[in-house]
Amino acid sequence: MSVEGGVVEGGVVEGGADGGEDATSRLESIGNDTWEEFTSAPFAVLMLATTTCPICKKWTRELTEWLVADEQWGHVRFGRLNLNAGGVAEFKRANREWISEVPGVPYSIFFLGGERYANLPGRGVKRLERRLNRVQSEKFGPLGES
Repeated sequence: MSVEGGVVEGGVVEGGADGGEDATSRLESIGNDTWEEFTSAPFAVLMLATTTCPICKKWTRELTEWLVADEQWGHVRFGRLNLNAGGVAEFKRANREWISEVPGVPYSIFFLGGERYANLPGRGVKRLERRLNRVQSEKFGPLGES
């Protein structure tokens, strides 16, 4: 098993980009045993990746660092699923119709209560924040309103 920039090969996130421990609670490693519960959350963002994708590894580090500092999106669950890792066959089988249309990784899907609502190809914290704000406003109202 090798560790590169906080990501253990195979997709388990261990700490931040500097190897710290405080990021493990926000970016979840998703597999066959956890995908249904994760995607059924009221608001979840699932990043599809592969273990061989350097851009995915870089985006995982950026996202992990952002999640450590984030105070606005604590009500949203964030996860990463490696499409080429063992143990994700059930997820791929259950979602084959839309997975076949994913143009490349990294690719994030926004789930609201088990339903796919939006997606975000590529990476970038600013792009993610804009999409989070849009989804939040469309489905739940702007943050800060009750």
